[in-house]
Amino acid sequence: LERFEYVDKSSSTYYSQDIHVQQLISSLPINIKEIELRMNSQFTNILIDSISLHLHNLELISLQLHDYGDDDELPPDITVTTMRKLLNGCPKLSAFEINEGMISFSLNAFEVLAEFPKLQRIKVFCEDNIISSLSFILSKSESIEEVILLENASELVSESGTSDRWTDIEESLQKLSERFPGVVIGLRDSWWT
Repeated sequence: LERFEYVDKSSSTYYSQDIHVQQLISSLPINIKEIELRMNSQFTNILIDSISLHLHNLELISLQLHDYGDDDELPPDITVTTMRKLLNGCPKLSAFEINEGMISFSLNAFEVLAEFPKLQRIKVFCEDNIISSLSFILSKSESIEEVILLENASELVSESGTSDRWTDIEESLQKLSERFPGVVIGLRDSWWT
């Protein structure tokens, strides 16, 4: 067993589901190389911390943690501390993917990805701080080969059928591509990933 995937589309209680997934992670064999979690969660940092503590051979982490609660409370931002634990616990990580727009990073947390020695692929939702941090990350990392930013195009399109924000993002990424020609940098509609 080298891959673990947990998918739960129900609206089960966050706490009980997160505890269950934490227990599953802690019982996984150490040779797991890929983990994908698609579930409701309010405990993003705790789940990543659990992964860092138990899965030292991990090469790919893919998270799609949504919050479908009645109170519309967003999951907490991923912290610098959690990213540092991931760096120390999973030094072989080569792909980091966040496939849900509700997961954000606290100040400077995203930039910790620059320190992962084997990281080749980043896939995250596009936020202003992500774009500004990419230049720093790419200037420090010697291993990153591909960066995919996700954005919900349908939410950006105006009544005229155009999106200034989409165009601005594309222009920013084009400048980064020119500065870092060895890295594939792309923008995708999140509905098609």
